[in-house]
Amino acid sequence: MKLYYFETPNGRLPCSVAKYINAPIEYVHTNIVKDQAVSEEFKKLTPVAKVPILADGDRVVWESKAIAAYIAEKCESDLFPKDERLNDIIRWFVWDSEHFSNYAAVLYYEHIIRPVFGKAARDFLVEHSNKQFIHNAQVLDHVLSTQQWIVADQLSVVDFALSRGLIGTELAQIPYHGFKNIVRWLNDLNQLPAVQNPWPNKG
Repeated sequence: MKLYYFETPNGRLPCSVAKYINAPIEYVHTNIVKDQAVSEEFKKLTPVAKVPILADGDRVVWESKAIAAYIAEKCESDLFPKDERLNDIIRWFVWDSEHFSNYAAVLYYEHIIRPVFGKAARDFLVEHSNKQFIHNAQVLDHVLSTQQWIVADQLSVVDFALSRGLIGTELAQIPYHGFKNIVRWLNDLNQLPAVQNPWPNKG
């Protein structure tokens, strides 16, 4: 399996999962801004021409959650169970994309990406995203009030997915610190070497 990645929250997810289960991955550091986006070879891998992308023979997988799930399933890891928990994983993946990480991603873009291009964060987007993130964080915090991990109290790809935009992104100013159960959950995750250092050749 060949994983094209870059050091972003979405790149963190498949890299951390692959590192955690010691998956047989060939890593290709890919900066689409500088070069790979104009490569015909790269464009053939995915219609969206973004990273991360996983190539496994003739099979190409894109979208970070799908890649993480594919790697875990391919390696027969308990991170992606096939029993009744599978429906819970799908549900949390959808909820994360539609609500939780959706607003965290806006804050990441406004506070981290825009300043790189000399642009200030847009206050109306920051205010709206803060409110929506806090509203949705209450749901996750409640679930974590009675269990260590999100799905059936067992570590899964969902924990890696929902945390990807909160760990190592302090500059994004995502307002999760007031939720004690989320903070505890993140601290537990951050004890895992694959979460502390998800990138290849870095610990």
